[in-house]
Amino acid sequence: MIDNNISELFKLSATTEKQLWEFAIIVFDSSALLNFYDIPKETRAKIYDTFEGRLKDRLMLPGHVQLEYLKNRKKTIYAPFENNTKNVNYSTIQKTFFNKIHSENKNIKNAIGEIKKLIMEISNATKKPDRHPHLNEDLFSALNESMKEFEENYKKFNKNTIEFKKDIKREIDDIKGEIEELENDDDVLNALYQYFKLEKDYSFSEKNKLGKEAEIRYNLTIPPGYMDKEKEGHQKYGDYYIWNQILEYGKKHKKSVILICDDITKNDWCIPDKQNTGRIAYPRPELSKEFFEETGYKFWMYSLNEWPYYSNKYLETNLKQEYFKTDYSDIDQSVVNPRDIALETMKGIERDEIGEEINPLILKIILENLEDYSIEIINKLKNTITLKLAKLDRKKRLLKAQIDFSNEAKDREIYNEELNNLYPEISDLEDSLAALSLYINENYILF
Repeated sequence: MIDNNISELFKLSATTEKQLWEFAIIVFDSSALLNFYDIPKETRAKIYDTFEGRLKDRLMLPGHVQLEYLKNRKKTIYAPFENNTKNVNYSTIQKTFFNKIHSENKNIKNAIGEIKKLIMEISNATKKPDRHPHLNEDLFSALNESMKEFEENYKKFNKNTIEFKKDIKREIDDIKGEIEELENDDDVLNALYQYFKLEKDYSFSEKNKLGKEAEIRYNLTIPPGYMDKEKEGHQKYGDYYIWNQILEYGKKHKKSVILICDDITKNDWCIPDKQNTGRIAYPRPELSKEFFEETGYKFWMYSLNEWPYYSNKYLETNLKQEYFKTDYSDIDQSVVNPRDIALETMKGIERDEIGEEINPLILKIILENLEDYSIEIINKLKNTITLKLAKLDRKKRLLKAQIDFSNEAKDREIYNEELNNLYPEISDLEDSLAALSLYINENYILF
């Protein structure tokens, strides 16, 4: 029987999910907050009603989220008029599209002139009945009538495009006015001040200390944030600052936490739902496990696109899914089974796609179901664990060297803590390797 605490790292039970939406603290990251500007204002107002009602005193923003949101707020508000974007927006409609329409209209006008000229040339060349080439002039009369009708329709069309351009420009000007008004009277920003508990950002010295912790985690590819390690300064540790503040808040208030996040292309926070764009399958299991060990409570994640479905289901709202970029017609049939995840992991090992990276949390599930796999795949799993242990051994020796040569007591404390956290994982992997070797010896004759 799979431990329920392990299985719920991958899929919440209906009861647990309902309790989360009824009692958990809800945190938005900056990507989700900025995407609020893409939602119609009327729909945003309905969400604010939920903030004031069912979610009163349950909304929190970490300090670094506030910083990222404010830094990108103005750019996001004016994004519909941004010239550099690759997407269709108001600037491209006014410039690219209208220029193209004008250009094609001109081509049509020139083509009409050329066709009329060509008809006239052929008609003149075939008028004389006493020699070849000779064609019946009635044929040209019918064609000229069709051409005249086409030309009249073109003139109407051209006039309509001119009026269309004027109408579109007026509407775009109105929208631009609304956006400029939004910058000065921003309902999203006002909602943050009104409904959220705004946590104080870490001080410079606190960020330096947390940065050292994050650097160790990044070297070991421990989520979150290690995919930002190429950024500069404190910016590269932003995700870790957010995570640490979520941990502190959950521990202090003795509450589970839901994180609403739209930055789901990076796998250092969550695993995206491969079957349904815009959804999160589950948070990185390491995060859920760390949160539970630190607080005794649950941590889960959703994207903003998932908000209307779960809000309607658990918070008694009536939001339209059409304004959000994912479909939920299949949601009640969509179930993530930990055993299926274990099977996918083993398929990745079979294709040599995993390398030495294997999630120890699902290794237990794999070991309980070894009969599902061939000896070739089991041997590859054994090699994968061996490589992982070699990597951890290198990290262990590095940490010991850092402890021996560090002059700062605080640094030695951080390295010691990281080293102590490493030993259980090494022990678990060694036990798994021993279990695998025993299974192979007992079930396969080796020559």
